[in-house]
Amino acid sequence: MALQLVKMMETYRGRDRVMRLGTYICMLVGGSGHSPINTKFNIVSGELNACRTTLRLFDDLAMLAFNMRYGLGKKEKNPVLRGLNIFTNLLYQSYYVVEHIAWFSDKKLLKRSSAPYWAAAVTMWAVSLVAEIIKAVLQLVQNRKNQVDLRKRLCLDQEEYGSVSEQNEEIRKELRKLKEEEMDKFLLIIQSCADLLNAINWTPGGYLWSGRFSSAQSGIFGIVSSIMLLYRNWPSE
Repeated sequence: MALQLVKMMETYRGRDRVMRLGTYICMLVGGSGHSPINTKFNIVSGELNACRTTLRLFDDLAMLAFNMRYGLGKKEKNPVLRGLNIFTNLLYQSYYVVEHIAWFSDKKLLKRSSAPYWAAAVTMWAVSLVAEIIKAVLQLVQNRKNQVDLRKRLCLDQEEYGSVSEQNEEIRKELRKLKEEEMDKFLLIIQSCADLLNAINWTPGGYLWSGRFSSAQSGIFGIVSSIMLLYRNWPSE
């Protein structure tokens, strides 16, 4: 456990995920109170979030490289998934640009208000989360179909060769892999839904439940999302 945590902390993405969890834990503890302990935890939460935002200034090239590798997604057979992937890739790339403009405006490097850009960034995040949920649901449906097909093949193979053939073992390995992917998609949906609750809450304009959550409630949703994210990306032994 300790070695895996160290392994995660040695990477940029790993540190970012741990800081993300720390941000939301401090947000939960800090809450909306004004006592010294509330204030201290809210300061730490704000500083961790600011650190993550600053580090994202260097994510553009990595995102661009990923988008160029994916291209038009010709390897993806499902046209709906391909379209959603292209859409989310473009959205993520644009998100960084918008967030950077907001950051530069806050630092007075650009003579403009940052508020519209922060609002646009949160809205883009919310839209991308909806797209991710739809993608995960479609992938779950396809995963279930593949599992049904494999089980049929397994039954036919057992009838013909018995239960110890090489073919049986290969089919079981494929089924185990599909089960792992299925669980990952379930966790991704939980993660994205928790983030979506916060994203809409932080979207200005009074849409849906915008502005209705307390700081502690947002902290809870963020903790759930961060735990799902850490679990899904926890280093192997």
